[in-house]
Amino acid sequence: MIESVKMPTYVKELEQYPKVKLDKLRRIHAIPNASQLNKAKLAERLATEIPDRFEVTIMYFNKSIIDLFNEFQRNNGVISVHIKTKEMLFLQVLGLIFIKEVNEEEIAIMPKELLQVYDNMQSNELQKIAVRNTKWHKLTEGMLYYYGVMQQETLIAQIEKITNEKIDPFEFLHVMKIAETMYQSFEIQIDKKIYVDFRVDDPDFILVEQSKRKEIPYYPFTEQELLQSSEDDFIPSTQGLKKLRKYILRNFDIKEIDVLSILEKLIIICNIDQKPTAPLQYLNEVFQFNSEQQFHEFIQLVMNATNEVRLWILKGHTSTEISQMNNSNFKELSKGDFVLQNEDTSHPIKKAKIGRNDPCPCGSGKKYKKCCI
Repeated sequence: MIESVKMPTYVKELEQYPKVKLDKLRRIHAIPNASQLNKAKLAERLATEIPDRFEVTIMYFNKSIIDLFNEFQRNNGVISVHIKTKEMLFLQVLGLIFIKEVNEEEIAIMPKELLQVYDNMQSNELQKIAVRNTKWHKLTEGMLYYYGVMQQETLIAQIEKITNEKIDPFEFLHVMKIAETMYQSFEIQIDKKIYVDFRVDDPDFILVEQSKRKEIPYYPFTEQELLQSSEDDFIPSTQGLKKLRKYILRNFDIKEIDVLSILEKLIIICNIDQKPTAPLQYLNEVFQFNSEQQFHEFIQLVMNATNEVRLWILKGHTSTEISQMNNSNFKELSKGDFVLQNEDTSHPIKKAKIGRNDPCPCGSGKKYKKCCI
């Protein structure tokens, strides 16, 4: 029972770590003049320095972590671990909690020295900051979903416009670095001062293409649209994608979850491969068709769906929207753009059963969901 767990001191917990792990904590928390300390002295130094800095460190955390700290607070620093969440694993890496097995039960312990600091903080003010940090993180993920790559200055300006609040760049960067490490949904390239969505494999190309379209503003998504697109496994609810999804479910033996993975991959292909035939070439590897009529029905649906995909190089606009702008050289896709050479439509319907972690049928060797052709 966790009620009977004896709370060790912070230094005693740290002393159980090997020296290499203590050195890692020293680097993470940027503890100065400690690289030459032996294991015992380093554990003592960390047990003093980390709690002293905790009140500042916690100001960069999001609501999920603060909620977790509140749970520790309600349970005197000890909670049962049913699932090791990303937040728990992150705090464990920082040495702010310890996960161990006691009496065949996995528990997490927050050292009493850190718990005392947390108890003395203003909970209402901390909650407001955590909510703000979470919104910064979610809006950033949402913008990168649609724009692919953004300069930090532009990203902050867009978030300021939505939240109507001034943002300190230094504070913003600290919050985002924690989100980057914990969730790995984007990358911050400090030297270039850019934020890159995890699906982007060539951020420089995206930036160059965006710069060619200076006259085109970033598509003005609402706060709600950006927050929705930051959710896991988000798929835009465009008419084209809805119709394509229904057609696949009706005509092919495939599960709903796999259809969503196919649509997710289709959106990525539209963004990373500028060849008009790329989406259909990918789908042609996944499905086989029982008639020429079915094949051409499919082409029409794919054409409509891809014309509604919001593209990184177009700053979140669709090709349809851009083609309607004056002096635009970016046209909508037509049926002729999708003609494949030596197409064979005589095969029976293929029973596509593609798991999210199965090898991608494009032949890249990567997992289906994460593949980038």
